[in-house]
Amino acid sequence: MTGWWASEGRQTVLRVLSVAAIAYLGVRWALLLPDQGGIHSLDSRTYWGAPLDDPYTGPQLGLPGAYLYSPAFIQALTPLRLLPWEAFHGVWMALGIGSLVLLVGPIGAAVAFTALPFVFRDVFVGNIHLMLGATIVLALRFPAAWAFPILTKITPGVGLFWFIGRREWRALGSAVAATVAVSFVSFVLAPDLWFQWLARLRGDGNTAGEAYLAITAARVALAAGLVTLAGWRGYAWLVPIAVVIALPILWPDSLAILLASFTLLAQRRRDAKSRRRLQPAE
Repeated sequence: MTGWWASEGRQTVLRVLSVAAIAYLGVRWALLLPDQGGIHSLDSRTYWGAPLDDPYTGPQLGLPGAYLYSPAFIQALTPLRLLPWEAFHGVWMALGIGSLVLLVGPIGAAVAFTALPFVFRDVFVGNIHLMLGATIVLALRFPAAWAFPILTKITPGVGLFWFIGRREWRALGSAVAATVAVSFVSFVLAPDLWFQWLARLRGDGNTAGEAYLAITAARVALAAGLVTLAGWRGYAWLVPIAVVIALPILWPDSLAILLASFTLLAQRRRDAKSRRRLQPAE
């Protein structure tokens, strides 16, 4: 009985729980489809509704409805933005929940969605923190994925210091080249938007004041140092923590990025077990 439970029985129970967790998440997704007012889908509605020809005239940094990401992001979303709001809203929430499942698996996702308010809030408001967490995990293996955090919230680009700490110059070059390539194509399509974006960032920086800029610069410097240390020591789980430290604005749902640390810790343990199995017996 013990042997059965340790192998086949345990796997069967996990599969059943995983199916139940996915069904539960599907129900929670469906319950969030109707408009609930307030901050519900506040950010995702901005991504859907910001005018492509003039997205930077909305509210300033930190206020509801402000679109501050690069032109590349809103351009990349164009096919989704062509959908009616209800369809875009459903797809966007599915992407958030899907990112959560990729990070901690279906069972962990169901628990986190229920027990961690900042995880639920990220899906509820439609921000991209869960997507950023999933991207960090992916980007440590496929460096080009860093283009997404850099061309949205910018300062998560401190993750590139991982490759510096590890002296992986080719990977660093791939991340930079991908970001530059996406930016170049975006600029060719709409150069005026890039000038508007840079002017908007300067304006909001001036409005926020010198104290905000100094504190943000200090946080980014601390995060860059932490990521460099993580790369040197091989502590990938530190990278999501550093990204949160570096964010331009810390919202409660920003903490959802930290789930990536658990994913990376689990990967570290699996890799260590694999190395031990490959070692010849003495």
